[in-house]
Amino acid sequence: MDFRQLESFVAVYRQRNLTEAAKQIAISQQGLSKMIQRLEQELESPLFLRVKNRLIPTEFGDLFYREAVDLLERYRQSMEVLARARQRQRGLRVGFASNVAGMLDFEKLLNRFSREFPDIPLDILSETDFVCEEKLLKGELDAAFCIGPFSSAAIKSYPLAAESLLALVNRDNPLSGREALEIGDIGECPVIAADERNKDYAALMRMFADQGKTPNIVRKSSDPITHLKFVEQNAGISIFPEHWKGLLHLSDRVAALPVCHVQQRRLYLITNASREARLEIRQFVRTVCPQTK
Repeated sequence: MDFRQLESFVAVYRQRNLTEAAKQIAISQQGLSKMIQRLEQELESPLFLRVKNRLIPTEFGDLFYREAVDLLERYRQSMEVLARARQRQRGLRVGFASNVAGMLDFEKLLNRFSREFPDIPLDILSETDFVCEEKLLKGELDAAFCIGPFSSAAIKSYPLAAESLLALVNRDNPLSGREALEIGDIGECPVIAADERNKDYAALMRMFADQGKTPNIVRKSSDPITHLKFVEQNAGISIFPEHWKGLLHLSDRVAALPVCHVQQRRLYLITNASREARLEIRQFVRTVCPQTK
């Protein structure tokens, strides 16, 4: 006897019909009939009475059903225990969107977790926002640090930090004399954008769309040094995350101006809300987001 036989018997018992039970468990009706016959031979007792197209459980069949359901539930629980044990051995798989470095002291956060839970190894994957989200939804990551917003209701997000946006402008550009810029001020000016693999590109497109405009994108890169170099050459204006401001000492030809009336760039720790969070994930969330209950 194996668990496939038990599952088949339970399906037949509940459906009272071989055809419907076979559809439910994706097996041929003939194969299911033979499986029930072998089970009855092994148990040395009939499980059903055949009445026209209906199967009526015998008294022994009723008893065996209760035992089968109990065995299957214990089997399921055992498999969950073993799966959790395998996951603990594997550790936590944490995604790290490549465009969030510098927003927080991630090394400090991860070291804190490793000190508190030295038996849980961390496997860090550096990718783009969209790839991290995709892997999280597929179950290939347990958590990830990403920029919001998120399109799937299956993603549970914990806010970590927010920052303003800056416009990097060459000092020869007349706009560099402003105290601040709005998206409308940029108009048809050449724009240096993040590439499409990062959410910063989508955010830029939304900012312009909210003003009824389309940005004149002339360069795409997610490397801050590349942005700085292009602006230094007066090749365009860059919409720059605030934490990149520390790079401005590399060039005296570039001015950084606040961008007004746009949404802040927000960083979150995300997990998969559609999956039951195992203990290690909950511990990681509480360590990274102490305000989380």
